[in-house]
Amino acid sequence: MKINFIGDCVFTNQSEFDEFFTIIKNTDNYKKADIIFANLEAPIVLSEKGKISKFGPHLRASEKIDFRGSDKIVWCLANNHTMDYGRDGLEKCLRILREQNQRYIGVNIPGSEYFFSNTDRSGICVLNVCENEIGCDALDSLTTFDHLKVAKKIIDVKNKNDQLILFIHGGVEHSAVPSAEQKDICLRLMELGADAVIYSHSHKISRTFTRDEKLTCYGLGNFYFKNFGRPATSYLDSVRSSLLLDVNDIRSYQLEYIPIEEDCLDEEMIARELSEIQRIEEDEYEFSAYWSQWINDRFDSMLVHILFPKFFRGSRLLGSSSKFRKIFVHDNAVAHKLNIMTCASLREIYVQALKKYLANEFRE
Repeated sequence: MKINFIGDCVFTNQSEFDEFFTIIKNTDNYKKADIIFANLEAPIVLSEKGKISKFGPHLRASEKIDFRGSDKIVWCLANNHTMDYGRDGLEKCLRILREQNQRYIGVNIPGSEYFFSNTDRSGICVLNVCENEIGCDALDSLTTFDHLKVAKKIIDVKNKNDQLILFIHGGVEHSAVPSAEQKDICLRLMELGADAVIYSHSHKISRTFTRDEKLTCYGLGNFYFKNFGRPATSYLDSVRSSLLLDVNDIRSYQLEYIPIEEDCLDEEMIARELSEIQRIEEDEYEFSAYWSQWINDRFDSMLVHILFPKFFRGSRLLGSSSKFRKIFVHDNAVAHKLNIMTCASLREIYVQALKKYLANEFRE
């Protein structure tokens, strides 16, 4: 059995879906695969009614999208946008998918599953989970990455299946280099029995490699994301990636890169950039320097996100005024603070930033 994985997919209307489907069905990996797993980042809802309070954009796909022909695809819903319109929005999205006979995983509510299992045919289980990220409201509805629960699930699944693949929506956004925690999580999951750990969410294509006959992919990047809004900072930002696994031999995985705008593909440039990511990741000094610089470049805004608008000199006096409280302590700010406290990948980086501050690295 061959399984194809692609990263973040955002299509808001029929024309965008048609373009997405034309792109994917013409890839070699799609043609070779028995089944495809794709991260559906924009929930399908009727309107913006029920929009939750959150820090970050609310994504939405039109309920009029016709998914006809995409029967090979299983839509992965465990991500930080599925709950953008609350539990009602999620249930409407699921109803629309079911009406079109679309398969999906990553949802933890009655009548839905958060994993795909093909025990009868090949003993394969794909478990779709997401980190507690911005917009994961009503978390009981999604499969969140609770380390203890996931560990128990891995052990249970491996008793019934030959192969277990984790498709995780997590990691640090906009970084092709994995954080120390992400690297450690991958190793621990494999020690527990996972045969492959694949990440989406960072919007960056990162390294894919095998070690001890197990596969790690730190980031698939965006497969289809119109109007992403961020300029390309590397050649890898200008291509889509597609990962094909043969469950009988995971080491023989195939990576396919598809140019987003150009007709030709610069494979030498891709290899060079991935090699540089590997160099940074594997060199202790370079790895530390990379994350120090990453924090330095964002420290001012990070400090504001952590301390403002409530905790600053005089905040207690201003906070006693309901008028000022409405101005400074609004839902958007509270949502962001909640995100910082609960999201594992963000918490790791913000803790490092505050330690640097206390060590006088950012003081004049």
